[in-house]
Amino acid sequence: MVWANLTCSAVKFPEGLSASNLARISEELSGVRNSCDIFARKSDLYWLKPFPFNRDHDDDLEESEISDKNFNKLPCRILIVDDNADAAQSLGLLMEVKGHECKLIFDSQRALEAALDFKPEYVFLDLGMPGANGYDLCKEMRQQPELQDTVFIAQTGWSQDEYVERAKKAGFHHHLVKPINFQEVNAILRSTTN
Repeated sequence: MVWANLTCSAVKFPEGLSASNLARISEELSGVRNSCDIFARKSDLYWLKPFPFNRDHDDDLEESEISDKNFNKLPCRILIVDDNADAAQSLGLLMEVKGHECKLIFDSQRALEAALDFKPEYVFLDLGMPGANGYDLCKEMRQQPELQDTVFIAQTGWSQDEYVERAKKAGFHHHLVKPINFQEVNAILRSTTN
């Protein structure tokens, strides 16, 4: 691999991300487990995107790379509502690196207002938040005319069938179990993006 020091390939990590989430993000971005693609400058953490040396022929690209390349041309508005700032920032960072516009809300009481203002195409809702839970938020958001075409994705540590069924009844389109598998997120976005 040859590392290209290009401005567009440097991604700044939000403050306060845990070491395990930094490792997961680095792995997702580089495709290499236990990669060391993170560097620090002035107490900020950055990731540099690696570019394979020979990119002269698109024939050399793997199918997944081609679909990722096409997918990145379709930016989406994504709202992430989670009282766990570390989890929300990790998912938000990955989505922004993929070219999407993200809004993070850490307080369930502000979620509906943020959704109506931002008009997201996708909403990731944590189910177990203090105040309004994700089930009730989803029901309330789905009643809003501005959010009729929005895809709702539950994100939770609860994987039992009863929680999956409850999420469906609340109006969620998808149910993801934490820690979120970023490949599952990409598959959902690809399958619902025109």
